[in-house]
Amino acid sequence: MKTYLMEFYDKEYLENLISLFHRDYDGVYFFYLQGPDPRKKEHLTQFIKEHFQLEAKFIKVDENSVALIASQIIEVMNKEDLYDFDITGGSELFSVATGYIIGKYRNYKTMVHQYDVKTDTLIYNNNEDVYTKKENCTATIEEIIAMNGGKVISISDGVNYDYSKRELRNEILRVWDAVKMIPYEWNKFCSMPSESYIDDGKTFYQRRCNKYGNEKTVGRVMDRLTRFKIVLNWQYKIIKDKKYCVYEMNPFSKTRELYEKSGSALEMYTCLAAYECNIFKDCQASVLIDLNGIITNIPADPRNEIDVVMIYNHTPIFVSCKNTQPTKEFLYEIKVLTQQYGGKYAKAFLIASEKALDPVKQRALEMDVILLDGVYQHSLSEFKEEIIKHFPYL
Repeated sequence: MKTYLMEFYDKEYLENLISLFHRDYDGVYFFYLQGPDPRKKEHLTQFIKEHFQLEAKFIKVDENSVALIASQIIEVMNKEDLYDFDITGGSELFSVATGYIIGKYRNYKTMVHQYDVKTDTLIYNNNEDVYTKKENCTATIEEIIAMNGGKVISISDGVNYDYSKRELRNEILRVWDAVKMIPYEWNKFCSMPSESYIDDGKTFYQRRCNKYGNEKTVGRVMDRLTRFKIVLNWQYKIIKDKKYCVYEMNPFSKTRELYEKSGSALEMYTCLAAYECNIFKDCQASVLIDLNGIITNIPADPRNEIDVVMIYNHTPIFVSCKNTQPTKEFLYEIKVLTQQYGGKYAKAFLIASEKALDPVKQRALEMDVILLDGVYQHSLSEFKEEIIKHFPYL
């Protein structure tokens, strides 16, 4: 006897996949009223084939009556095999048709179940004994975004960071401790035109600082970087009539992204904390997305970068990291991207180095955006505790 999963196709990819994540089947049928988006259907079909070695079959049904839908579903069934109907999400018509089939066609072997996708738990099942539970699996960040219509261009500029490595951990903590108290100066410093070079095996940076007020900014930043031994020495130089700050990096300052992009320190600090929370299945920084899923490599190609993406159970968490005071605009930005490329169950998360004003906190609650502010005040342990508070379903 074979067991088939019977699904009503839903625009929300998690509702289509939640049963396959937890149970073994010999086949899967998707029933639909109106044709699925071709590209999303392609990604869903490919995902099921690669991860579960199944060929997904899509069957169009008529929405005129429950009896007609039931009869069209019965056409693909036989009396020897078992058919497991998933009523998670999808159309109410499908749920009613499922009840109609179970009540009228008693000579067919059927089951019904339903999941709470948010908590990743089975909330209804009328025949637990015949289930074969399998080891849980999940989709990758790239697969989740593809099934929502986008495409990942790159993650961390193609660099694979291993947050379990002590050297990287120490470097991230060192840089974050150095810059967390000077967010304005660090943002301004990193916006100054720069280039790096190697001289006698040593790494140097030079940043142009001609504008009024730049010297004060450079002085504060260099004071912090030398105090934490990130920079060994520095000086001003005139190069082709322009003033530059030239500084030598300590040999253990190896992760270029931490020193070239102002937001990278908080992003990688967040990834490190998420990794050490040990509740996320994946966590990546600087996820660059092609917004329409078609990469053309032309300047006008719509794209955006998510600072950090995490996966909790099967739910993607889209994180915006702001090394400044949070604003309502930051809330809107991450909420829109989360809804568009994470799906219905994805969560938007705004992490900010400085404290938020009360109106921003209130708006975050109204928009269902997780807000974690004042991060500069937290130790790494406290930061991890604050993150875990928002994810109770362990």
